[in-house]
Amino acid sequence: MMLGKVCAIGLVLALGACGSGDAGKMKKVKDDICACKDMDCVKKVEKDNEDLKKSMMEKFKDAKGPEDLPKDLVEIVEEMDQCRRKIRKEERENKKGDVKAEARGDAKADAKAEGGDGSREMVAKMRGFRDKACACADAACAQAVGLEMAEASNKWAANSKGLDEVVTKQLGDLAKEYADCVVKVSTK
Repeated sequence: MMLGKVCAIGLVLALGACGSGDAGKMKKVKDDICACKDMDCVKKVEKDNEDLKKSMMEKFKDAKGPEDLPKDLVEIVEEMDQCRRKIRKEERENKKGDVKAEARGDAKADAKAEGGDGSREMVAKMRGFRDKACACADAACAQAVGLEMAEASNKWAANSKGLDEVVTKQLGDLAKEYADCVVKVSTK
């Protein structure tokens, strides 16, 4: 809490002053900061107003705390600080969301590493499932292959969006051949 007060005093010293001209400049800086979408923008606004900061520090060098500064300037600084905290919080939340998305995307990234969108792996696996099902001698074997394929299909679901027509057709043909083998073995 003490650090917050020191920061607020520093900001008022840096940006505040008596008179509507300085208060107007400070309000503009606050508005610019509050319009920012990330901390890089906030830092740029602060850097762009470095001269104003130096001028205000000199003007209020004897102030001991916020109570020694004009109330309207302290309020502007508090609003500016709220905006800064909100931007920092949103930036952290976005980074957390990016980490979660990255974790969800690991399987997709792994599939893409070998062949663009992982479609080669999908086609090869589907061929394997077709071959296993066609080699089955009984329905229990075909059912086990079906469970294995269903598990793999769930993993593929995230990667299957945006597959080109050729790959989609290959997968469809292999699925039909797989189904034909399962039906054949199940009706024996």
